[in-house]
Amino acid sequence: MTMKHKVSAVLIAAGVVFASQSVATAQEVSTEVPMAHPTGGVHTIKFFGNSWCGRADDSGKATQVATFGIRDLNVQSSTARFFIDPNKLFPFNSATVQWKNTATGAQGSKTFHKSGFYMDMPVGDVGFGEVEATMTVTRSLLPTLSPGSAIPFFSSTHTETLKVAGVAATACENSLKN
Repeated sequence: MTMKHKVSAVLIAAGVVFASQSVATAQEVSTEVPMAHPTGGVHTIKFFGNSWCGRADDSGKATQVATFGIRDLNVQSSTARFFIDPNKLFPFNSATVQWKNTATGAQGSKTFHKSGFYMDMPVGDVGFGEVEATMTVTRSLLPTLSPGSAIPFFSSTHTETLKVAGVAATACENSLKN
């Protein structure tokens, strides 16, 4: 067996071992929707969600963690040569994520505020199983007190629902042993 064949055999074997492992991260789900931009026009907003393995705060036991977010696909962050990136300072965003674990019935709600073209919304420990989340997002020229508190002509609101696949409890336990 030549060196090339030995390397190929090792890579194939490693791939088989990796493929047989339980997945400890659910595949990201997303959807892209048009949403009015506070300065005028319509931008494409990507709503996304994912779940992965984490540790519960008190017990250190493995758990499923979920996060959701938005990204304005029409806006790119400025390069490092600019000291202040206006795309990270504007617009003002507020969002509420209402989530429910469809397997356990556990549910919750969390509100976020952040400015810029990207907003990450981690909801934390959701228990194991599929999670359905409804996100209500407001983007505004002026700061808003809560999602949906749109100021006419200066802001817009959109609601989107996503379902994120669950992560297997055994996969989480195994992935966190290392």
